[in-house]
Amino acid sequence: MKYNFDELDAFLARPDVIQAFQGKAVVWVKKEGETIYQRNVGGMPTEEVILVASATKWVAAAVLLSLAQDQSIDLDKNIGYYLPVFDNFGKGAPTVRQCFQIQSGFEECLGLETTCIFRDNTRTLAQVVERIAAETPLVFEPGSTMNYGGVGMQIAGRVAEVAGGSSWEQLFQQRIAQPCRMAGATFGRSSNPGIGGNLRCSATDYMNFLEMVRNQGLSGTQRVLSTEMVETFFRPQTPLPIAFSPLPPNPPLHPYNARNVYYGFGTWQDVVNPNTNIVEQISSPGAFGTYPYIDRVRGLSVVIFTQSDLAAVLANELTIIDLIRKAIDQGSAG
Repeated sequence: MKYNFDELDAFLARPDVIQAFQGKAVVWVKKEGETIYQRNVGGMPTEEVILVASATKWVAAAVLLSLAQDQSIDLDKNIGYYLPVFDNFGKGAPTVRQCFQIQSGFEECLGLETTCIFRDNTRTLAQVVERIAAETPLVFEPGSTMNYGGVGMQIAGRVAEVAGGSSWEQLFQQRIAQPCRMAGATFGRSSNPGIGGNLRCSATDYMNFLEMVRNQGLSGTQRVLSTEMVETFFRPQTPLPIAFSPLPPNPPLHPYNARNVYYGFGTWQDVVNPNTNIVEQISSPGAFGTYPYIDRVRGLSVVIFTQSDLAAVLANELTIIDLIRKAIDQGSAG
């Protein structure tokens, strides 16, 4: 099957698009495991390692699922079960799952804000989470409201360390990075790794991760996650009131003209078929513009990899996604 990406090539060659990407980006499309399109804007190498900001969240969620898979963690247990300090302050009710579905109820702050408790690199993850227990209020009933941020994920990361018996970086390397061949990927040397935003990796690393998810938990012949755990990413969510979302309402070029995009387990559920309630596309865009996604209907793993600004490139990225869809659909129909 051949696909015509001329329209996408022309779009990526536009000076205003290149400028929005600050001159460098990788747009890489695999269909059923085969590369069908790759453009390295500004000659950006696929092996260049950058900070991917909130694109981290999807990968971090996989660490939690790996621990749930071997029953080290029960995602539906309250955080107070694993971290009694939260019970001590009357805040132990949120579940681990709610923490990774941005429904914990804790007052949130965006990871780029220097005043965020969870960004304190002078302390360990354990110490930071103890500060969260003492100082961060529950402002919503757990499970009642979608409130985007990083506090809940930082708590879940500490749960993973306690339940998994290793540091977050060790858990990530052993359970996800190594079996997925993410050779350049790391959360760094900080004793307080940013669970939802501090991953550094290359486009190749992230594509290998996406291919594991698309292939139902298999990286090559190695089982990383069970099919059941992978389905957690694609499980439809009950729409909740939105306190804060970085994504706009009425997203442009949406195939079903959705009013809002809702969050699942560490990923945005970009496209949900309103007739079947099947989640067709999930993603994890980051503040610096990296936008990885899987289109399950078309069998696509796609990495839009850059270090720019999401606000500056989001409209362009939604256009890129739409042009990819059109190229695939026209090729399939031809």
